[in-house]
Amino acid sequence: MNKQKEEILNIDSLVVSKGDQLAIMGPSGSGKTTLLRLLSGLVLPASGTIQLLGEELTCKTEKERDEFRGRNIGMVFQEFQLFPAMTAVENVLVQQLANSSLDKKYAKEKAVSLLRELGLEKRLQNRVMQLSRGEQQRVAIARALLNNPQILLVDEPTSNLDIKTGIHIMNQIQDISRTNGTTLITVTHDVHIANGFTRMITMEEINKSYSGVLKEVLR
Repeated sequence: MNKQKEEILNIDSLVVSKGDQLAIMGPSGSGKTTLLRLLSGLVLPASGTIQLLGEELTCKTEKERDEFRGRNIGMVFQEFQLFPAMTAVENVLVQQLANSSLDKKYAKEKAVSLLRELGLEKRLQNRVMQLSRGEQQRVAIARALLNNPQILLVDEPTSNLDIKTGIHIMNQIQDISRTNGTTLITVTHDVHIANGFTRMITMEEINKSYSGVLKEVLR
């Protein structure tokens, strides 16, 4: 705005191993969501590189990044990006558009299986507009898992759930990720969620831009 550039992220290095379950903690405004958008290839950094699964995202065109994301990455946004007039199953099957190689019959069977696993067996044919926010979040999780992604990115998993339900859902995501060998990266401000992960870091540790602002405020 006003031709001014604001530095949101300044990260020297972040390495995540295959199969890791990493929780990144930080309050609102610390750059967590922006980091996930960079890791997914939805936006590109002003400088630096992003390497995922041996491929350099910053060298790809927008179309190539879209195709890479469709094949390899599942995402659960804070705003779930669901279609209100479509059923829970139909919303999960939308993920087929990102991976045309997925067999339609198998995809439908897996969509139903995932929704049941997430406790929505009685909501399969309900339209999204008829579901609670917590139920909508579970539909978004099932959609993200449909393609058996190698990497799963989850933005604030408890933002629409009470703590007990949030921990339960997160445990389910972790179990599914562990079974499939999926690398799981979650950003959260909730220590109850972060404590369940095999690895936890904070935005203050990795984001020099944020830590610099924090030190200035606390000075």
